[in-house]
Amino acid sequence: MSDEIEIKFLCRGQQIDNLQQILSQWSVLEQQQLSLRNAYFDTPSMQFRKWKMGLRIRSSELENTQTIKTAGKVIGGIHQRPEYNFSIDGDRPDLSLFNDEIWPKSANIELMQSQLAVLFATDFVRQRWLIEFSNSTIEIAYDQGSIVVDQRSSAINEIELELISGNVDDLFLLADSVALLDGLRLSNVSKAQRGYALAAQSLPVLNAKTIASIPLQGFRDSQSVDKALLERCFSTWQYNENAVAAAMQEYGHENDSNRVSHQTVLSLLQGLQESMQACALCLSLLPNDKSTQETSQQLTTYLERFHVINDAQQYWYLIENQEYLFRGLSTKQHLNEIIEQRLLELDLWNKTTQNIYSTQHCQLVLAMTKLIYSASSQTSIESVQESDFSVTAYLSSLQSRMQSRNKLLSDTQTQFSDAELFASQLSIKDSLILSQLSAAWFDDAQVQSYLLSWQDVLAGIEELVAYQNLQDVLGTNEEDKKQSSTTQWYQHKHLSLQKAVLFSRQQAVLNSNFWI
Repeated sequence: MSDEIEIKFLCRGQQIDNLQQILSQWSVLEQQQLSLRNAYFDTPSMQFRKWKMGLRIRSSELENTQTIKTAGKVIGGIHQRPEYNFSIDGDRPDLSLFNDEIWPKSANIELMQSQLAVLFATDFVRQRWLIEFSNSTIEIAYDQGSIVVDQRSSAINEIELELISGNVDDLFLLADSVALLDGLRLSNVSKAQRGYALAAQSLPVLNAKTIASIPLQGFRDSQSVDKALLERCFSTWQYNENAVAAAMQEYGHENDSNRVSHQTVLSLLQGLQESMQACALCLSLLPNDKSTQETSQQLTTYLERFHVINDAQQYWYLIENQEYLFRGLSTKQHLNEIIEQRLLELDLWNKTTQNIYSTQHCQLVLAMTKLIYSASSQTSIESVQESDFSVTAYLSSLQSRMQSRNKLLSDTQTQFSDAELFASQLSIKDSLILSQLSAAWFDDAQVQSYLLSWQDVLAGIEELVAYQNLQDVLGTNEEDKKQSSTTQWYQHKHLSLQKAVLFSRQQAVLNSNFWI
């Protein structure tokens, strides 16, 4: 048995020349090309899948190897799993070769052996290098081929860095160099997981995942709570990123009328943006050491690229609500055409593709992975139960800190300008995120009341922003510009909505804070 520790990158386009150029900096101990076929086995009830195990036979020109990988841990792009390997002569697994201790007590090995069948296969060419890197030996593999189930297939184009001996810090340092290549992104999904999805004929998920509460469990100290908050947000980020990437690969460009709707694309991208913002929030709550500070700044800077999603959402809001928003205007159709053209000009789909396969994105996800992995290792070694530590008290202190960041969240003052309301959107979203993350630890009815109150305020502010954008569109419409009634219409709409938002905000402030 050995613990496999590897970092996986998914690639766009051919990367072999770029990768070889990077690897030329270090001493290459071995280099070879292998044609590998991997047959993955399971029972009709998918018992191995249920146990989070992967059973395969890998065939090459050299030998056949039977492998089982048991449940491990994946953080970002780093995969750590126990694996058991045996050289065999045949093309079917022999479960009796594995140690009994790897099986659950209820396992009927003889029955499972009789039910084994090939579920899917992976066929790929592996370019392999074994290098000396600092104090470690690391294997680099560049795999190109396909996952095959009957007549269906899915392309394999990925780079794996596996720590053979040495320390994980060196693995991350090498990954930092590889991440400089354009057209890569870290992957938390294995070939086996992709194969199971293909076998199940699973279509790409077209719904973004929302932030869920950290579980009700015994946290030892504030650091363990901080880590749980960040891990929950980062796993949601990666889920949503995978959903965006899969949708782009499966359905092509956003303007293809036979593909997914613009609103579906936008919903997925909003889910990705919000989960990234949730990570930025969690980083801001952590102790401000150098690594955290650098990663936080990296994420804050990168999120500026996603402002195009906000622009798209505001235009889409105008399109979806035109009957309500444009009521009383004489040239609805012309306005709608202008807004749709602006939406297309944002080129949302292509910009997103460029972003998630950019070096900046890859380096950011790697930095997040490294930060969480290091925190996990540190916690497992040094964690000591704090005397009288209370999770609810700690979460309450975080909520109070959040409230103090923006007077709109707590001040009973009733007058706020549009600029102040617009500037408060991020603080409101952060407060909602933290409330969702800690919801399981407080009274559900009070949490839901708080969430609904501030979601109503946020929706009102977003509608104010939409009206501001509508005024901008009206400014390009010469026919409407000549009509003084248009200006009066806008001013009336704006004033009514502003009053409603300020009233909703006042009610939300008066609503009992669930953590007190």
